[in-house]
Amino acid sequence: MATVYLASCETYDPDVIAQHVRVGASALGVALPSSGSAVLHPAIPLSHARFAPDARTNPGVIEGVARSLAGASLTVGGQSLPGFPTRYSLGHAGFGPVAHRVKAKLVPFDERPFKDSPGAPFGPDGTNLQLSSVWQSASFRVSLPRLMGSTFLPFSGALLQALSLLPQHTQQAVHHHLPELLLPLSAAVAPDLIVVDAIQATHQGGEISGQPVELGLLIIGIDPIAVDLVCAAAYGVPEEEMAFVHPSGAPAGTPKSVADVKLLGTVSLGELRKRGGRVQRLDPNPEKYSLPKKISVVRSEKSRLASSAGSLTEALSVIERAGFDLSKSRQVALVLGAVDDIPPGTTDKSTVLYVGDTARGETTGYGRVVRLTGRNVAVSQILMDLPFLLDIGNFRTDLGLKFQLARAGARLARLIGRSGGGREAAAGPPRREGGGGTAAQ
Repeated sequence: MATVYLASCETYDPDVIAQHVRVGASALGVALPSSGSAVLHPAIPLSHARFAPDARTNPGVIEGVARSLAGASLTVGGQSLPGFPTRYSLGHAGFGPVAHRVKAKLVPFDERPFKDSPGAPFGPDGTNLQLSSVWQSASFRVSLPRLMGSTFLPFSGALLQALSLLPQHTQQAVHHHLPELLLPLSAAVAPDLIVVDAIQATHQGGEISGQPVELGLLIIGIDPIAVDLVCAAAYGVPEEEMAFVHPSGAPAGTPKSVADVKLLGTVSLGELRKRGGRVQRLDPNPEKYSLPKKISVVRSEKSRLASSAGSLTEALSVIERAGFDLSKSRQVALVLGAVDDIPPGTTDKSTVLYVGDTARGETTGYGRVVRLTGRNVAVSQILMDLPFLLDIGNFRTDLGLKFQLARAGARLARLIGRSGGGREAAAGPPRREGGGGTAAQ
């Protein structure tokens, strides 16, 4: 039976967290290394004071886990969502000072090579999916997700964390296969330890837009499926929504519910579910998002939530949390998939935004028609264009030159890496100013 250790923890004090990790690892039979190389992989889909103030593993958890690995050579690394340069997020997340204190390298995975892994699943085109070489080369690997909302799955936890070990372009290409891909991917990733930051989870939004909710938990395990079943209970997710963790053909012994997981530690299942009652989940379906009458969402039944539909919901939630006033929008119809009825346009400024290559429909009365291309349109791409099309703001301008510079710097680092020189250039703490270009191209 899979085992998960639960620790009641109300503080981000690194010493307290380190002690919980030591006790939890011992209870799980995991020997924490005192030498060799160890990589800590926190969640960092995006970090920005206005647009994503809570979208990352808390630095206190990173420092606490690092202290529990005293003597090992440490790397702290991660990767932001497609279209967002990780060096920019790292510069805003508070990870640099932590890396300095624990004498760890700080590495944006998107600026380092990715390579084939013997256990990685095959992608849709039949090729073996590549994983971060930084992750693969470490002798001890710790996954540090934050328990967060998601507009693609019931929540973001240990399984979804594995996706950020793929190259950004691969993540975007396979995103519509997400529910089917996560289990074989997590098996290929195979962390030695998982420590979920649920001291403050996030809710009322997705990975980027969620707001803090106090759960006071550290969820520690080895098996990502077992960990996520426990996370589901802590997040108030009904078990029927977790069917994707036990598809037909799953290996024997794969836990199907939290009842199949042995719980150790200081928190009972009843207490876990009680804390989960604090969570308010965002409905991920964009056509159900509360919008002013001037903005309509029209979605076909074939438009998968794990693709552009979930991206649109997250983008709308980010826009609102950032303070953009949707009530001041011009008339815009947001179309996902091939649909029969789009509300007619009323002015020459009325706009139809087709989200994805399959979006189709009649555009009677609309003065402007715009398409965001791609089978899986990334959250970043929608955010770069949607506020401007709504005539309520400009996401690119608000991110500023520093974002543009960080994106250019990330591209240069990848080019240098591919040419065989300067691979260590990205190993130190990234500059805080960051930068990068537009995500929608």
